[in-house]
Amino acid sequence: MTRKEYLLKQKDLRKAIIGVFPAQYPKEIFWAMDILPAEIWDPPMEPVQASRHLQVYTCSVVKLGLELILQGKAAFLDGFLFPHTCDSIQNMASVVFDYIGLNNPCYFFYHPKEPYSKAAEEYYIEQLKSLVANLETRFGPLNENSLRESMSLGKRVSELIAQLYERRASGVLTSSNREFYSLIRKGEYMWPEDYIPILEKHLENKTSKIKSNAAPVILSGVLPNPPQLLDLLDQLNIRVAHDDLLNCSRRLLAPKTQSNDPFLALKEKYFD
Repeated sequence: MTRKEYLLKQKDLRKAIIGVFPAQYPKEIFWAMDILPAEIWDPPMEPVQASRHLQVYTCSVVKLGLELILQGKAAFLDGFLFPHTCDSIQNMASVVFDYIGLNNPCYFFYHPKEPYSKAAEEYYIEQLKSLVANLETRFGPLNENSLRESMSLGKRVSELIAQLYERRASGVLTSSNREFYSLIRKGEYMWPEDYIPILEKHLENKTSKIKSNAAPVILSGVLPNPPQLLDLLDQLNIRVAHDDLLNCSRRLLAPKTQSNDPFLALKEKYFD
């Protein structure tokens, strides 16, 4: 099932869906409020209309995301979340919220820019609670028990992805480069209850006792694209053993959370 097919199925089930621009955000809050966060990274289209609103040097993630909105292909979403990941995303938030007149509500999440002080920690928790308060005006109150359950699911997802990366690095995960990253990226738009069994099944079916003899490399950047590159590496018997990709290991291999307070636990996961 493709990303679009999965999301449209959720709409048929009367689930709320929020389009999320990259990269770091507290997805457990959305799960706990029965809202599905669907990340917008690289929709397959040419940026035609978006170029009228953006500087020529703006990155493709922002251009393609804005193009998706301008072409009306995100109209079924129940809103957008703009984390302040970079200036380009923040500028796009202004274009979407202030100028092009969408009916979709927009929500914002501001990360501290200096992460090593007590004030920054307090600010981050305030941002978490502010996001909750803004979502509650439309989607109803957040239940803290539901948030704790979502934290447990998020922790399980992180544990399974960590196992995938560990076995990938050791050469005993037999999936191709494209297959591996297709699996990792399903977490950008699936409910954890649907995603966890897929991860568990992949670990069970794709682990070999014999190590691969493919030459290991590391990928760095934003996305593991284009897919043709991953196919070419397979043809050359080159295995992506690890990555430093923004939408993959940089944010998915999160530390274990310890606090019983769900907001402190979110801070530990996404901020510490």
